[in-house]
Amino acid sequence: MKWFSKLVSILFHPIFLTAFVMAYLLFVSNNPVLAVPPGKEVQWFLITAYSTLFMPLFVVFLLWKLKFIQSLEMKTTKERYVPLIACMSFYFWVFWIFHLNLGASSWIKTWLLASFATMVLTFLITIFNKISLHVAGIVSAFIYALLLNLSTGWNDLVLLVTTLVVLGLVIFSRMDLKAHTRQQLVVGGSLGAVASVVAYFIFG
Repeated sequence: MKWFSKLVSILFHPIFLTAFVMAYLLFVSNNPVLAVPPGKEVQWFLITAYSTLFMPLFVVFLLWKLKFIQSLEMKTTKERYVPLIACMSFYFWVFWIFHLNLGASSWIKTWLLASFATMVLTFLITIFNKISLHVAGIVSAFIYALLLNLSTGWNDLVLLVTTLVVLGLVIFSRMDLKAHTRQQLVVGGSLGAVASVVAYFIFG
């Protein structure tokens, strides 16, 4: 099952999650509270993917090629410092663009702020100890989906169920690979949950 766990860890790496959830919100959801302007779906997704996916991956690749990190998996705590700082910068930038320039709905801004807050909290804890970024990311997505459904009449059950299933798979895969202790998984998940709740109280 190691191959399956590795596949899950790659497919649901936290760097993909912001773009994945945004893809759902823009292209799948019919929830009127999202208020996506007609014809803007592709543009908004490309802005998100460029800022939260392409640029962070590019930075990590450069760090790896320049030998600042030993592997793309960033197994040690110190290897995560610079990539997380870079990600925080990109995530804040895309949140600010949607907040000030694009007139996005509060629920889209809530998700982008939750993603940024997850990065900030995990970075602060990573300074002292290694935690599960995978679990932090997917718990943040799950709590966001839960709050969205609770607040808007359960219009996005697909997102809620999907994030719950992925959460289970991620926890299993990280334990199967012995990538983290249970404490590191719990702390990561707690930070992701706090990030989404804070974002919800600001914009929700």
